[in-house]
Amino acid sequence: MDVYAFGLLFYTLLTGRLPYDHIVPRPDGPGVVLVVKAREARGEVSPVAMSALDELPLHDVALEGIASRAWCTLRTALAHLLRFTLHRDPAQRFSAHEAREYFERELGLRPSLARGPRPWTARLIQMRRASTVSWARRPGPGSRSGRRRA
Repeated sequence: MDVYAFGLLFYTLLTGRLPYDHIVPRPDGPGVVLVVKAREARGEVSPVAMSALDELPLHDVALEGIASRAWCTLRTALAHLLRFTLHRDPAQRFSAHEAREYFERELGLRPSLARGPRPWTARLIQMRRASTVSWARRPGPGSRSGRRRA
């Protein structure tokens, strides 16, 4: 798997921006790709703007409580993943296996060959069961004994 291409695609899907679109002034002409890649190899530019992570369109997501605290952790994990999939030195990039392990570990995903619910969905299911049990124990309308009628 081409980890560099994965990083570019992931960045585009995540931010809605194209790689290199933050470079100003934009080089023109027939050798533009060679010029930009040479600047990237020297460490002068990056294909992505990490500041784009701070501008993710979260306006339709209400982050409250634990989720609002989790955003910092998620943003850090995403930046780290992008940094190591798009490293200018191919020897310093994550391998496909390392990228997958990082996803599983940092984002709480189910390991590749494991069966059953993912850890985060297992927690949601457990929380839902707990709330259903407490709801079922509440007295229902018109019940005198405090127990619901079947």
